[in-house]
Amino acid sequence: MIVPVRCFTCGKVLANKWETYLGLLRADYTERDALDELSLKRYCCRRMMLTHVDLIEKLLHYNTGDSQVMRRDALHALVILLHAVAIAHLAAACALFEALTTLEIYYVKLLTTEDNPQAAFHAIAAVYALVAVLHLGQLTRLVLGRRGRCSRRAPLRHIAVQPAASKPRSLRWLDSVRELGSETGPFGVRGKRFHEFFLARKLAQIASEAYQASRLSGSMLRQWLSSTVVAVLAFNCLSVPVLDLGFARDSERRRIASLACDLVATVVMGLAVPIATLWPYYRAWDASIPGYADELLYDDVWFIAGTLEMRELLSPAPLNVLVKLYPFLDMCLALDGLTRLSHTASVSSSRSRGRTKAAGVAIMPRHRARRSARRFGPTVAALALLLSALALHLHARAVVAPAASTCRVRVFPWGTSSQPSCAVLTVNCARLGLSSPEEIAAVLRQFDPTRVVSVIFMHCARLEIPPEIQRLTELVGVEIYNSTLVDWPARAAFTAQAQRRLAFVALVHLQLAALPTGLLLEPLPALVDVELSVTNLTALPPDLGRTWPNLDTFVIEHSQLAALSAASLRGLRELTVLSVLGNRLHALDDDLFGTAWLEDVRFAWNPSVQSVPLSLAQSRATLGYLDIRHTNVSALPPWLLDGASSRASPAELRQRHFGHTPLCRQAQSSLDCAVDVDPMDAGVYPLHVTRPYRQV
Repeated sequence: MIVPVRCFTCGKVLANKWETYLGLLRADYTERDALDELSLKRYCCRRMMLTHVDLIEKLLHYNTGDSQVMRRDALHALVILLHAVAIAHLAAACALFEALTTLEIYYVKLLTTEDNPQAAFHAIAAVYALVAVLHLGQLTRLVLGRRGRCSRRAPLRHIAVQPAASKPRSLRWLDSVRELGSETGPFGVRGKRFHEFFLARKLAQIASEAYQASRLSGSMLRQWLSSTVVAVLAFNCLSVPVLDLGFARDSERRRIASLACDLVATVVMGLAVPIATLWPYYRAWDASIPGYADELLYDDVWFIAGTLEMRELLSPAPLNVLVKLYPFLDMCLALDGLTRLSHTASVSSSRSRGRTKAAGVAIMPRHRARRSARRFGPTVAALALLLSALALHLHARAVVAPAASTCRVRVFPWGTSSQPSCAVLTVNCARLGLSSPEEIAAVLRQFDPTRVVSVIFMHCARLEIPPEIQRLTELVGVEIYNSTLVDWPARAAFTAQAQRRLAFVALVHLQLAALPTGLLLEPLPALVDVELSVTNLTALPPDLGRTWPNLDTFVIEHSQLAALSAASLRGLRELTVLSVLGNRLHALDDDLFGTAWLEDVRFAWNPSVQSVPLSLAQSRATLGYLDIRHTNVSALPPWLLDGASSRASPAELRQRHFGHTPLCRQAQSSLDCAVDVDPMDAGVYPLHVTRPYRQV
């Protein structure tokens, strides 16, 4: 009974309005206007349709009720929310890439091997900003469009039709381009080519997801994230035949379902996966350093996982940037299409749909073969892509690791050989009973050499590095722990071509006569961190800057180093951290640091050191940590003493330690002469952090 009552009520109200308007028009217009009765009725009809749109819509669409309005408002709210979230995400990504241009070189080198990544990061930030502006434009148009539709319901006093002014020829092509993407244009949501255009977008989306799934399978240590991408890929591939077969007779619902499926996939790939990837590293970031705590950086699994996952998320490679931005471009099209479809529900559209259906049935026998090819071609292609992706995914999972596996973290890349893939490889000579380089080489050959990212040799009584280590082309770091390094020959040396991503080398609790040849034979531009702790090293070779031109952190702690000359550090222009804590150093050259801008300097536990090199003044604007405890330094440079006594700001000296020096015996209360700490815990390399991971 509700529908007839509503229809009768709306019709009665419109009839009363009709009589009222017609009476007013007869009174207002005189015989001078020469308007007959028919013209008055036409004008009255136009006035009523413009001023009572809501009432007429209720009469014509009485079967939809208020629920349709509620659904439309809910859809608009969802569209606005997604645009706002996309804008916030893109703005945050833009800020992140801008921050990478000023970040410490150590972290940047882990992401890319480019010589000038800062320029690439600036360009990527600009592209992200442009896409954010695109979403902001759509959001603004949506909000202003809703307000404009409300304002058009006000009554109009005069209606006049004037001839349209002709546009210049130079601007006519803009109208043509705009017409292509308009609602009824060839590629619009109600256009004749909408489904073809949507299938092209869908195939591009599937291709980008397949590329990401392939990349993440070999670099994402959190396997559930990699499986999520595969699930989205399967969802997109299956949606093509489901939409084609399930909505073959209802074009309107097929358009809505197509855009909805497209939107779900873009939200997951563009927002959910990147946020889930970045979130744990964002929470662990310590802005006061800035950086990560030692407990995380020296955790073998956490550090390698962060390196691989951030490399995939923030790599400046053009194809990687395009794949990451495509979901946001596709999201714009999907949200715009859903908004347009929600505004155009009317009786005329339903009638046109009816005519379209009838016409489709009439021409089906004539063009059956051609329509079948168009209909099933994309379905076959999508299913073929799905089967290929699933086959690669299952094949990677089926590869079995060796029985005596030394792999800390496995990965499952697509399209690899029958060898298992390992990201963090631990070669424990004592546990595996290895004593010769051939046996160590056999362990390295068990795994795919292109997937090993970190190698740790430990507890080896006589370690000889085999040439097979050169096959590890994606190596990021190498550590040798509690071993005696007998030989690292030239035939096993690292090269810039083979180890283009090598970032750090750690030699801890190691017996070695000198720095190994395998690290000094050729320049290694990617190497930024070399750390030695508890060794019997006594001297350094000259001109280390030629071999390690981009070295950022150089640590030789708890060793037997007797001299540290300017000739050894020559060419290390990128050096920011230098620690020679716990050695047997004597005099230090005044020009020791050259042109380096140091941030962290430690000479502690060198009792014979009597002065701070004068070249340290070069770093007065950047020096943030100075440790000269247990030295014989009796005087400080004026700039250093002033900074220590004036409670320097964080931009200058933040931490300085002078305990057990003549400076403290002179009772200068402004200096930090705090009680000692364990020297084994005061170095850059945290022995107490790595010790639990290096058990026999």
